[in-house]
Amino acid sequence: MDVVARFFLPFTQQGAVNTIGIASFGPLDQANFTISETTPKVLWRGVNWHHELHARLGNLSVALETDTNAAVLAEVHHGSAKGARVAA
Repeated sequence: MDVVARFFLPFTQQGAVNTIGIASFGPLDQANFTISETTPKVLWRGVNWHHELHARLGNLSVALETDTNAAVLAEVHHGSAKGARVAA
């Protein structure tokens, strides 16, 4: 989290970034911006993306999606699935 914050801090301080989208491994509790307690990544269990980013970067909007969903969304909007009726 500290590495992420160091990267984005200059942009948030300049007002250039006011929303951050996170594509995270899961499982996720997206309603609470939290990595599930059942993730096999033990040190990440219960980590709250919203809280952690606010603590380091101040008040900004945070959007959270699973990494797999984010990848297919990128393909649908910008990649090889653009214009497709179905993408997986």
